[in-house]
Order: sequence, then structure tokens, then C-alpha cells
Amino acid sequence: MILLGAMSGTSTDGIDVAGLHIDAQNGSLRFLGHRSESFDEDLRRSLLNLQQIPPRFSPDQDPLALMLESRRRLSLAYASAVRGLLGDLGLEAQDVHVLGAHGQTLRHRPDLGYTYQMLDAALLAVETGIDVVADMRSKDVALGGQGAPLVPAFHQAWLLSKGIGDRCAVLNLGGFSNLTVLQGQQGAVLGGDCGPANCLMDWWSQSRFGLDYDDGGNIAASGRLNEPLLIELLQHPFVQRAWPKSTGRDDFNGAWVMDCIARCPSQPSDEDVMTTLMA
Repeated sequence: MILLGAMSGTSTDGIDVAGLHIDAQNGSLRFLGHRSESFDEDLRRSLLNLQQIPPRFSPDQDPLALMLESRRRLSLAYASAVRGLLGDLGLEAQDVHVLGAHGQTLRHRPDLGYTYQMLDAALLAVETGIDVVADMRSKDVALGGQGAPLVPAFHQAWLLSKGIGDRCAVLNLGGFSNLTVLQGQQGAVLGGDCGPANCLMDWWSQSRFGLDYDDGGNIAASGRLNEPLLIELLQHPFVQRAWPKSTGRDDFNGAWVMDCIARCPSQPSDEDVMTTLMA
């Protein structure tokens, strides 16, 4: 059977859709292809504003209406990416058994018993003509789990199907980083978040240099590591917390970085901050 998976990560730069064929008899997985579509700038700005704590709204705006409008636009963007991949692969909607759609994480606080990924799954199902599975994290959080990261279960299935999985690890670098550790065919799979990867670097690039991201690492390469700032950043309690653990922009955000910079004995240059965030 053919399955599609769609998500937009904490980098908040666009949507990725992938196609898989799963052999129902032996469980083997075959990758069919993928498609990425960038968010238009207005939608991206809205999604980033909703992730701010507190969210950024004008005094005369209705926050709930704005969130619902953004959810609709996000869901339509998901549908566009899915239809694009179907066209790339020469498939029709009826060829697909199910579409798994993650949505955009706006809040993730399993320690407080909640996580929220924004998506209108019903609209996505109507627009694509494919059954949709969504809201993938909530039950695990309800059962006392972290609800994230989701990818270790896939890493286990994919690598074992390829005959790989004996004491290996997978490091995933996106807006945040997460690590999967596989311990053989019969061993448990371990996984958890490590901390921020590119989300803070992207934020610094956008706020200080007017660039979407540090293309080629040129800004980071031009700076120097600031040891006092690095020490401040590594004091975040999440870094030393034992697995299982997960995190997001609730923990690691621009306001926190600015507080860390303010505690440094001397103010680093913008380039030095980028180098240190990379470290």
C-alpha cells in the first residue's frame, strides 16, 4: 500500500511531503519520492507570530480568528504540496491508502500536559480526497509521555528494513535536533530531543542580518566562538535533563538568547553570536 506523510517543522520555512510503499506481507519499505514547498512570506510570518510567547497581535485584532485563518491557509498549503507530489509520482488520490499530516507545532509543554500542532485535518482530507491521520502527539502526552520526537519509530522501521539497526544512531538536524539510538533487532529504540539546531541561527540571521538563514554558514564562519555566551547557553536546564525529553520554541527562543547575551561580561558581535549559536 502507498502512504504519504506531510509535515512542517519548527524551522517554519515550508512543507515536506514524502511517499512510501509498504509491503503488507513482509513490512518492507520503499521510498517513492518527496516534494518541498516553501511557505509564502505572509503565512510564514503569521506562523512565527503564533509561536511567539506571547503571540504577536495588534490590539484591534482577534487572536482566535487570526489563528483559525492561519490554520485554514496552512491546511490549504499542505493540500497543495500533497497534490504536487501526487503529480510528480503519477498517482491519483485513490491510489493512496492514508495521508499522515503533522501540522505546525505552536506549543509543546508535555511537562504541563499539553502539546498543540495546528492543522485542519478535515479540510486537508476534503481538499486531497485522501483519508488523513493527524494529531499524532496528544495521546502519548495524555499517557504521560513526551509526544516527541516522532521520528525514532520511523528510523527503527526504515533502518531495520534495510538490514541496518545494530547499535547505530541517527542525528536529525532541523529547527531542533533529535537523536535516535537503535540497539539491534530485538533491542529497544531510544530517542529524544537534544536542543536547538537551526531555529535560533535562523532567527538571529533574520533579526540581525535581514537574511532568511545563514546560507553556506558564511556568517558563522566569519565570527569567533564566545566562551562566556556558550557557557550561558549551556546552563539551560533542558541540556542536562535525562531522556525521555523533548523541547521547542517554548524553551529556546529569542528572548532567552537575549537574556543570555545580557549576562555576558562584554557584548559579542553579531557574527560572534552566530558562531556561538552554531556551537
